[in-house]
Amino acid sequence: MSDNHERRPKFRADISLGNILTILGMVAAMAMAWGQVQVTQENIQKEIKTIQDQFERRIVNLERSELERRADRLDQVALVTEIRADIKYLREAFARIESGGR
Repeated sequence: MSDNHERRPKFRADISLGNILTILGMVAAMAMAWGQVQVTQENIQKEIKTIQDQFERRIVNLERSELERRADRLDQVALVTEIRADIKYLREAFARIESGGR
């Protein structure tokens, strides 16, 4: 029975150099990881800003294109209206010629 008791792991409350080195290594690893997280976050924020700027430029271009399209559409409507008036005038002129009157 004393053999079993001696084979169990024993807890030692003293701090060894290995414990201190392990703790220092963990602290250094956490500091490096934190620094990497900060750099990654800054890069992501820069990328988001770039994408937002591109999106805003696209919106401005789309709005400008839409305004130009609307202006072209108004010009086309005015042209069609003019053509209709001209066709109506020509029909009336042909009708007068055919009827022999003025």
